[in-house]
Amino acid sequence: MMAKVPGIQLREFYRNMLADSNRTSLSPAISGLGETGIPGDAPLMLAHVSLPTPRIRRVALRAIARLQLEEHAAVFQQHLVDESPAVSREAMKALSKLVHILTGEELWRVFSNYSLTHVQRHVLFLIARLSKWESIAYLIAAAAADNEEVASLAQRYIQRWIARFNSSFTSPTDSQLLRSRRRSTNTGFF
Repeated sequence: MMAKVPGIQLREFYRNMLADSNRTSLSPAISGLGETGIPGDAPLMLAHVSLPTPRIRRVALRAIARLQLEEHAAVFQQHLVDESPAVSREAMKALSKLVHILTGEELWRVFSNYSLTHVQRHVLFLIARLSKWESIAYLIAAAAADNEEVASLAQRYIQRWIARFNSSFTSPTDSQLLRSRRRSTNTGFF
């Protein structure tokens, strides 16, 4: 809103602040540019997503998501496994808007390879938002996870899947059916 006030050049102010910033002003500079910038400003944030301070990484991801989300999908996928729950959550929020480009297989690979509870919870959130038949096999497999919190969350997502089953009448593909049968047999369901 303020970016459009005559006589106030907030975008330039935040770009200059970002160029001259120290650690204490870096977060406000990134946030401000994320609010007032244009898509071409998103690359300015890329250097900040790998800084050691979780707050800076989170703010930079949020700014990139506002300015140029789809072009930087790989950055969000990379930070989904961040050791900081807040950074991982920011990546998850961005990826939830890009769920149409994600596959259950790639999300499951992340779920299987990272044991941090917050990472597995965030991946499950995304899996649950995949298409009806794409998500169920992975949710069933996650319900058998060793981590009780994660298994319980997967079971809640399965309950939600069941409750919404008749809200869409798409049919599963042969590979989705096969994957569901394999996962349910391997986990003891059905």
